[in-house]
Amino acid sequence: MEEAKPVKAKRTRSKSPKKSRRSKDPSLIASMKEPIVKTQPISADFLARERAKQKAKEHHKWWQISDPQDLKDLIVSSGLMLVNAFKFIMACLLLLFVPQSCNQDTSDHPCTLDDNLQNPTALAKAVLIFNFVTLFAMLVTQAFEWKREQWIIEYLDEDDDKGDHYLPYVIDSYPEFKQDLRRHNYRVFLLNTICFVLLIANTIISAVFIIHRQYGGVRSLTVLATNVLLVFTKVQKSAQWTYEGLRKGFAFSLIKLEPVSYNVIDKDHDRDLMNKA
Repeated sequence: MEEAKPVKAKRTRSKSPKKSRRSKDPSLIASMKEPIVKTQPISADFLARERAKQKAKEHHKWWQISDPQDLKDLIVSSGLMLVNAFKFIMACLLLLFVPQSCNQDTSDHPCTLDDNLQNPTALAKAVLIFNFVTLFAMLVTQAFEWKREQWIIEYLDEDDDKGDHYLPYVIDSYPEFKQDLRRHNYRVFLLNTICFVLLIANTIISAVFIIHRQYGGVRSLTVLATNVLLVFTKVQKSAQWTYEGLRKGFAFSLIKLEPVSYNVIDKDHDRDLMNKA
């Protein structure tokens, strides 16, 4: 009899669970990698600060000023600036506007403006050039002072109920205003210091030339001293007030006849008033 062949048991492969195919959508993958950020409610104080910063970046022309008091201050400052510019011309161009005596055909006569402009000597031309260089520096300084005055009128204000030195207590809450004020004070202080040195040198050079070459008597010295002293006082005060502003955070007007302290934030930029509104 034939022996029965053993039947081989079929090996059954254990079917592993099918792995789920991940989606290859790039937007979905990117969203899975992004961290979940919890949003916080925006406070009213934060919105007020942002509005103040945006207003600080805006530069308003004089015809865009809506506050009548600010417009009045700007007009007064403009008129005084023109008066100061006239003083600078008289104090810097000493060789042209100081009375002098000129020699012509062995006879002395008062020098005219043409005589001083057309003086053929090299020394006279050098002194005249230095006069104009000094005048240019003074006018540039005046332009920066005018820009500073515009900024102060727009963003700061006078409050008679507060002390002259009250501004540092409130401007700390407005870092953008504090930085702008410091920048304006630094520029004007540096320029006035340079002008002060130039004025001294210009006065000495012009006086020596006039006395030794074209002296016209006591009148020459009187007019020279009068023209120069008025501007010396103005430049010295401007340098002093801006230096105090740099050290302590004050904002004094440099163009008005009397020292005016802007000691509070202007109502158009005051955050407390903006929050109440």
